[in-house]
Amino acid sequence: MDRFDASDTFLAERQVVHFRDQRRNSTNRNTSDSSDLDRRTDEAERLLRRIATHHVPAVFASSFGAEDMVLIDMIARNALRIRLFTLDTGRLPEETHTLIERTRERYALPVDIFTPDARLLQTFVRENGVNAFYRSTELRKSCCAVRKTEPLKRALVAKGAWITGLRRAQAVTRQNVPLEEFDAVHGLPKFNPLAEWGDDDVWSYLRTYNVPYNALHDRGFPSIGCAPCTRAVKAGEDIRAIRGGHIPGATNIPYEQNWIDPETPGKLARKQVSSNAGMSLKSMDDLKRLYSKLDPSKETIVYCQSGVRASETAGVLQHLGFTNVKVYDSSWLGYGNTLDAPAENVTFFNVGLLNSRISTLQERINQLEKELAETKARK
Repeated sequence: MDRFDASDTFLAERQVVHFRDQRRNSTNRNTSDSSDLDRRTDEAERLLRRIATHHVPAVFASSFGAEDMVLIDMIARNALRIRLFTLDTGRLPEETHTLIERTRERYALPVDIFTPDARLLQTFVRENGVNAFYRSTELRKSCCAVRKTEPLKRALVAKGAWITGLRRAQAVTRQNVPLEEFDAVHGLPKFNPLAEWGDDDVWSYLRTYNVPYNALHDRGFPSIGCAPCTRAVKAGEDIRAIRGGHIPGATNIPYEQNWIDPETPGKLARKQVSSNAGMSLKSMDDLKRLYSKLDPSKETIVYCQSGVRASETAGVLQHLGFTNVKVYDSSWLGYGNTLDAPAENVTFFNVGLLNSRISTLQERINQLEKELAETKARK
């Protein structure tokens, strides 16, 4: 499979289609009256006080998004001994840097800033280029590993617990975020005090307490990270579709629009759209109208958060007569775990799954070789 290049030349020669789950507005519009906001605030603050008391030293990892500002305000107003830190990847928007300074001034709180290891970053850029993340899934993951994963590991050394602003309403992939969990990777408790909060809860709090927030939110950016990997969201679009792998120029199409299912509204409300069990394809006429803006004769690259949906929808496109359909790394988040597709005799090259299986096999080979060497040594 060709390496992905997000240049104008690439897009001129191909059409790129990003398939995603489309969360209805109802999943985020949790009506919050004053009493409900007070209750949620009280619950979150009680949890924060417990963390500050029983998990010393506790830290809060903030990216300075809207929900993070809620937690910062709670920590400051309650004078909690919870240290605040952020990861400056070197690619943050200027608006985020501005908010960091406003936060320092407003709350008189120190903000510990962790940056990428200089040598690791220089090596990565020298070997791959400053915008390598546009070219392939593996380079995107490598960029995140250098700019975020490694600094986060340093930030959590010798800590009693860490806190995040993760919420279930942020994305389908976060629908099971717990209030409290154990982070086995870093070896310490992890808390998500706003896990049950909806968007309305967050913004009601910000308005009620006059909390500063990132100016990018007013420009249509509901989720904010590194500048190259973040863009404004369009009406009705899943906010996580704009983060961590969106290919510039891609056409965004909710994958469930391929199917007919009278239970879809209920499944959407229960966030069960990741399974198409019981669904059936729409009529050929409906599908043709859905993809009428795409050229069936042009090479079509399909990608999404889940390799399952990309593979299924690629099958639909082939069913419609698209003659050159490819699934690009059938999961740029590494979730690809099946090649099941509705069209007959369809096989997709799932790079993500292939790499995962190769890695697993190699680990098993290494283990067998080690056991064989130990057996020989005993003899």
